[in-house]
Amino acid sequence: MKQITAKVNTKFKKLPIDSSQLKPEQIVLVIAGKTYGVEAIEQADNGHIQVTLAANSGTFYAFRQDWEGINLNESQPLITQDEAEVITQEDAEAIFGNSISQHYMADLNHCLNIFQINTPPRICHFISQIAHESGGLQWLKELDDGDYLEGRSDLGNTCSGDGPKYKGAGAIQLTGRNNYKAFCDAIGDAKIMDGCDYVADKYPFTSAGFWWQNNGMNELLDPGATVEKITLRVNGGYNGLEDRQQYYEKACQVINSQKTSQTVAKQEAALPIKFVKTTTLRTVIEDIAELSEEQQVEIEEGSVYQIHSYAYQTGDYLKIAFLGQSFKGKNTWFVHSQDVEVSNPRLQIKPNKILLPLPWFPQTDNYRDAERTCNSSSCAMCLEYFRPGKLPGKDGDNIYVEVVFEYGDTTDHEVQTKALAQFGLNSTWNTNLDFEDVYRELEAGRPAVIGIYHRGTTEHPSGGHMIVVRGRTEEGDFIVNDPYGSLNDGYTGAVENGTGAIYGKYEMTYRWTTDGPGTGWGRLFQP
Repeated sequence: MKQITAKVNTKFKKLPIDSSQLKPEQIVLVIAGKTYGVEAIEQADNGHIQVTLAANSGTFYAFRQDWEGINLNESQPLITQDEAEVITQEDAEAIFGNSISQHYMADLNHCLNIFQINTPPRICHFISQIAHESGGLQWLKELDDGDYLEGRSDLGNTCSGDGPKYKGAGAIQLTGRNNYKAFCDAIGDAKIMDGCDYVADKYPFTSAGFWWQNNGMNELLDPGATVEKITLRVNGGYNGLEDRQQYYEKACQVINSQKTSQTVAKQEAALPIKFVKTTTLRTVIEDIAELSEEQQVEIEEGSVYQIHSYAYQTGDYLKIAFLGQSFKGKNTWFVHSQDVEVSNPRLQIKPNKILLPLPWFPQTDNYRDAERTCNSSSCAMCLEYFRPGKLPGKDGDNIYVEVVFEYGDTTDHEVQTKALAQFGLNSTWNTNLDFEDVYRELEAGRPAVIGIYHRGTTEHPSGGHMIVVRGRTEEGDFIVNDPYGSLNDGYTGAVENGTGAIYGKYEMTYRWTTDGPGTGWGRLFQP
């Protein structure tokens, strides 16, 4: 009998959709290391696999990257629908100034599709940046031998040989064990952990698109952005700006030609959306009472329109983009998912993953009260994020902890407010937060400190602990910096496991919003 084993704490789901859209009884929590016998495994929609368990135990959906023993065809694409040719080989070679193999072209178009780099501005900015970073595709792997990366624990390089193995690879060089692992988990290809040679050969562009999406590049450039602005985000400065500008101008010349414009337009296949009840479209996810007339429009039951994309959002909302139709001058709106039916869910686009570049301070090495200064270390991470250089060094949180104890005790939230204000950072302590509140903060580039129950079982939690939410997954789970280690291993592993740990939304529903929606405790920042 075939068996599969959970690599991480994960879930079985009754439908292949966002966990936030499911009821608790439609989700089965699975602990890392749990093994199941299976009768069949098939590719399913929205990045899921369909698993039929042995002994008539049921059929569920799961994420492939969370399991060992999944032997689907390694060459199977990451998305199941036919992918549009966003850019032709002729046009790509004209921009890069070098020939490109069909193998690389397949990965380039795959990247442009799955990361929605599919409008002329997005394509031009993306290709001009990777063209410079790779020297016109001459360097898809770091030239240095990577020895200088040995022992870089901030990159996850904790094993001998990790430096050379996980040196820069791809058009925007993926670097370090942690980043390779994150890419591996997102793609679902275990061979990525073989190292730089494999990534440079198989995913030179997809690895770059992974970085592009995680850093919110489409959102940055969509309102209109200069090459200077994009370069600052990619490079951290303006190195090679003239070269990047030249590539951008060449890309615009090629991409905006009639031939390529027609290629891009082919992606806008219409999807019928039917409104099954009278409902209200809104420009932002807020209660109707909080919206102006310009921010809402009523749609009658039975109405049918054409859209070119939609995406699951926080709570039970969809973000939809109408095709050839606008309301009050806008074609993109939010709607309650239960109020509409989309005829082709295989073309669903997931909400973007968000991961803020938050520093990490462990509480375990604090100069005093190491067992109880989680609140201070969490606030210190956010302080250094918003005010870089205030808390220098790996022990920088001790500077902040000392100030905290000048005002009072580390567990006093008013004390934390005063200590942060001394460093010039305003914040508020709240006891009425929900997931949507934190998601909005993340979308605005602001992490949040929240209080959770970190002991006991999921359904019967206990304890008390402070962590930082620095991002969300496409499924709506929290990506956190936990100063005490990781909830996922019961705080029995290395304290570094708390860096970028993923705490599931189902888990956080019990451990954070314990008393129901809108009961989460947390600190929001006003930088």
